[in-house]
Amino acid sequence: MLTGNKKYLNKKDNQAYYQKGDGHYMPLQNCTQANKVIDRIQWLVEKVHELDGRTHIAIGCKDGYECMTLQAMGVDCVGIDPSEDSILEARHKADQLGWDGRKMFKVGFAEEIPEGIHADTVSCLEVIEHVVDERALLKVLSRLGTYVLISTPDANGRHGMEDSKRNEEHVRMFTKEELEKLVSEFGEIKEIILRDDQVCVLFKPF
Repeated sequence: MLTGNKKYLNKKDNQAYYQKGDGHYMPLQNCTQANKVIDRIQWLVEKVHELDGRTHIAIGCKDGYECMTLQAMGVDCVGIDPSEDSILEARHKADQLGWDGRKMFKVGFAEEIPEGIHADTVSCLEVIEHVVDERALLKVLSRLGTYVLISTPDANGRHGMEDSKRNEEHVRMFTKEELEKLVSEFGEIKEIILRDDQVCVLFKPF
């Protein structure tokens, strides 16, 4: 459902906004164990492990803690984010940890990823509530991964519709039932649960 926030419903304005980083980044010491401090990352780690994922793409990776946590566990991870500031931060942290930051992290929007790129698992955590065209995003995710993992704030929860009054970048919200109905258009849902006020869904694209 739309939140009523219209400032970033225009694609040009939306993309311009997300090309800038917000500067709120995770401390380096937590970046390889983000699963210990963020529940949706713990869920992601659990699912990637259950699926025996070896390669992973993180869409909307921000400063890279999701990727670095998986990389530290032996998963070959690439993170993509439209913010050059965030990607520079992610690359710097990866380099400090002994990885190749330029190889791990790329600047770009999901729809800019070329055909032929694919991974065992692909994630898009706390992104779908920000985008202009949610179906276009799901279409891209479906071609990128054998399995897709999404999380978004529960519309009925503490970070949902009421919270969107101060988060003007949240252009849409989903209840568990709404997200299940939407995702079912793109694949077979393997799990959909509420965790820490987030709707988390794992699906296998058709």
